[in-house]
Amino acid sequence: MQHHSTRSHRVTTQKKRITDQQHNKMMVMMKHSPLLISLGIVSLLLGSIVCEVTLPEETVVERNLVSEKVTYNSILKEHKRPAEHSPKAFDGKTLAYVTPWNGHGYDIAKTFNHKFDYVSPVWYQIKREKSQTILTGQHDVDSNWVNDVKASKTTKVVPRFYVETSLGVEGFLDFIQKSKSASASLIIKECTSRKFDGIVLDGLVPFLSVPDLKNEINN
Repeated sequence: MQHHSTRSHRVTTQKKRITDQQHNKMMVMMKHSPLLISLGIVSLLLGSIVCEVTLPEETVVERNLVSEKVTYNSILKEHKRPAEHSPKAFDGKTLAYVTPWNGHGYDIAKTFNHKFDYVSPVWYQIKREKSQTILTGQHDVDSNWVNDVKASKTTKVVPRFYVETSLGVEGFLDFIQKSKSASASLIIKECTSRKFDGIVLDGLVPFLSVPDLKNEINN
């Protein structure tokens, strides 16, 4: 027991000695190298300034970036510099997906909401657990962000509902047949409470399964 106590004391003393040496070394650097410290602070400030991206007024078309002969230099230089106040230049309907694991996508949807007719956040999953149909993904919902996106008065938020199963194609279709009524009820309840404008239905075989679920929702 005495041996263990002595050993612990030696380790503690050694750690304290190392910490004291590091502290003394830092104090010496601060005393004799104020210029280096000042330069380090200035570098950090300049780095922050350089990293800030200024958005141009001209559109990508006006800057001749829409071309069949794209160069890697133009991509590296311009990929983070969209026009700040450019109008939508496409007559068709636009649908943008936003994923929880890419925060930048949330910002893009808010900044350029006037260019998107529909924004679909990838939030929800419909599953079958213990003979019950459940809805997951509610924890990802950001109501403030939804309001910001819809502030354009023209953009509709239509979250994606993914019908999830690991039973293969046949098991998936069987899941839809048995769960379409319960799934439709869960979707309608969620969309009504959140005041969404619609939904995007997705699944393993959407062209076979989605029409059944869509009809159930409409009915």
